[in-house]
Amino acid sequence: MLTYFFILTTLLNVNSEARADKRVLKECRIQTQKLTLQPGQKPLRLAGTVLKTGTMEYHLKVKSDLTVDVQLKTDSQLTLDIYSLVPPTPIQKKVAQWSGPLSKSNEYTFIVNNCSGSTNVKYQLLITLR
Repeated sequence: MLTYFFILTTLLNVNSEARADKRVLKECRIQTQKLTLQPGQKPLRLAGTVLKTGTMEYHLKVKSDLTVDVQLKTDSQLTLDIYSLVPPTPIQKKVAQWSGPLSKSNEYTFIVNNCSGSTNVKYQLLITLR
């Protein structure tokens, strides 16, 4: 009898946690673009509009080890998240600018985040190689 009580309690907890998560999660629209960075490349000026409740994700491949300066310019509250993909690791979250090394043996994602936004927002992302 005690076993049945434990199983029932566990199932009710899992069920209530699932319902609670559904109320918290919301849809975030994702746009993507692939980029390749290589030595001697001119600075990239990427401009666009992030949809309300959306993100713009730049998937980067690096041809050799590089150091980059990244700057997000906008008149709004947009933020930039930077991730390493091998292994999946956040490098920086919710920043407007970042400088750091990128390795040719890895791939990266730069995310302009407007998931909690209520309007479309224009931005410019400047990537400079050093």
